[in-house]
Amino acid sequence: MKAARMHEYGKPLVLEDIPVPDIAEDEVLVQVKACGMCRSDVQLIDGYFRPYGDLKPPLTLGHEITGSACSATN
Repeated sequence: MKAARMHEYGKPLVLEDIPVPDIAEDEVLVQVKACGMCRSDVQLIDGYFRPYGDLKPPLTLGHEITGSACSATN
């Protein structure tokens, strides 16, 4: 699947292919049709949240999504 990934703080995102994640029985796999970035994504890239928890890249950004539920085999 395609994902916008942050590899370094303060650097542009990289669009790359990553494996579709495994899901548990109580989770839903969503086929994303569109995704947007919000202010918290930009702040994360800029390092705003680092004093509260330094997340280790690479990170997949974009939690503002729309799509449809699908099976793990789609």
